[in-house]
Order: sequence, then structure tokens, then C-alpha cells
Amino acid sequence: MILFSNIILIMNNLINHEFHETIGNIIKVEVNDDMRKGQELSQRIPYNYISEMENNFKSITEDNPLGMNEEDLIKLIPRLNFNLPETHYRLMEKTLIENQDYSNLFDLLSTYDIYKNMNKFTLYSYCRNLCNKPILEKEYKKINQDLKLIKKSMKQINKKKIKKDTGKYNIVF
Repeated sequence: MILFSNIILIMNNLINHEFHETIGNIIKVEVNDDMRKGQELSQRIPYNYISEMENNFKSITEDNPLGMNEEDLIKLIPRLNFNLPETHYRLMEKTLIENQDYSNLFDLLSTYDIYKNMNKFTLYSYCRNLCNKPILEKEYKKINQDLKLIKKSMKQINKKKIKKDTGKYNIVF
């Protein structure tokens, strides 16, 4: 029982820890098979009524004739991104830089052929510099500490083998 409680503490530490925004999205982290399968299966849990209604408003209906989902809006961004004569930036790039929205700028630049083969973290830091929000030394330390924490926790979880008994399990909502 003590072995199981140690693993629960490690898992809670991983779940409740506030990681830097680059961890997972930009910097990929190796996760053991149990965690990966749990994350895949958690997405299959049915969503609630509120998100179902939200999806209805995104579609075109009589109440909402201009409804568009996120995929349609993302497809429209390159059409709006025309060249501006006075600068070497395009319209969407310029507006994202002015609004200091480096996450959407990162998403936009990662679709360009020039930046596709670039390291994602390098592109992320480039976008932050364009938006006048460079990555500070504290953030670099935070990223390295988060990576160390994840690696250490994964090693501890892999070392502790739990004897799995067969049984019937069900989830009640």
C-alpha cells in the first residue's frame, strides 16, 4: 500500500504542477506508456452539455447564419495575410506583433515553408523576440526544472512496478 501511495504522490505532483507554456506543445516530453494511454483515453470521455451547445453555435443555423468553426477560421488566415507595401511583414504578422500575441504568431509562422523545418523552440523564441517579449533567464531555468521534474518522475514511476490484479472496473457518472 505504501508503494501505491508513493506513485499517487508522484502522479499528483505531475498533474498539479504548473509547467511552462512550452512544455508539451513546443518541447515534446517522453511519457511512459501508462500515462500516454491514460491521456488518450481521457479524451474519449463524453463531453458535457455546455460544450455541445458551444459546438452548435459554431455551425451555420437559422439562429446563427454566419457560424464558423475553428478549422474554417484557420483556413481564412492565409487569405487575409497579404503583403503590406511599407514593411517586409504581412498583414497578419504585423497585427500579431503589434498585439504581442506570440502564440498565434508561432502557429502562423510554423505553417510557412521557411519555418517548417526549424526547431520549434527556436521559432518560439524568435516569435517572442518579434513581439518584444524575449524569454528571460528565469523562464529558461523554469523550463529546465520542469524537464528535470518530468524525467525524474517518469523514472520513479517506471521503477515501481505494481502488481496488477484482474478485475471488473466501471466508471459511474
